[in-house]
Amino acid sequence: MEEDSKNGFRITDTILYWGPPDSFLERLEELCSSLKVKLWIADSATDVLAVPSFLSIIDPQVAESEDLEMLSRVISEMDDPSCKILFTSDIDTAGFSSRNLVSQPSNLDDDFLKFLILRTRSKIRGMKARWERTEGRLVRLMHMVRLLDTGIPFSVAEIATDFQVTKRTIQRDIGVLEMAGYPIQRDDENKYSTPLGFKVFEFHYQGMSAPESERE
Repeated sequence: MEEDSKNGFRITDTILYWGPPDSFLERLEELCSSLKVKLWIADSATDVLAVPSFLSIIDPQVAESEDLEMLSRVISEMDDPSCKILFTSDIDTAGFSSRNLVSQPSNLDDDFLKFLILRTRSKIRGMKARWERTEGRLVRLMHMVRLLDTGIPFSVAEIATDFQVTKRTIQRDIGVLEMAGYPIQRDDENKYSTPLGFKVFEFHYQGMSAPESERE
């Protein structure tokens, strides 16, 4: 879920349109304005892949068969369920994954478009929030493992302040490390550490030689 912060276009609030400048585009521009969604007018299939957007609306009449073949191949290789595409008219979509395609309605009116935009944006924002939470936890866990490995005691309050999260969040993180088998102990000052001489490599790979960098 990449963002283009330089130009202000983010996957969570941008729609891409690739098609002629007709009445449909005028309707879409008005709808995006009312929903506070940014609209990127694409010039090529490359834009569809390069511009961060939660929905790409494509008029098949502007796309050559080679464009569609390239899109289907690259999107399939990306294996990204957040890449949603709506074709404005019937087209052979056999090469596209069904989870990337929005089923075309019998009537592509404003009510359908509004519902589609709001629903798709809500889903992508939820996915992004879940990813950020997961990514944040991984970073915190790696930081605490490094402290444990170097023998530096730390408190829940210190880590919570460093990462701007609640103490309860850090307590849950420590619980994850404990469930993973790390021998974590707490002293009288409520600081966490591991027994003297504990090493992460030895803990995970008992009986194996340490990497050259650690033996030197």
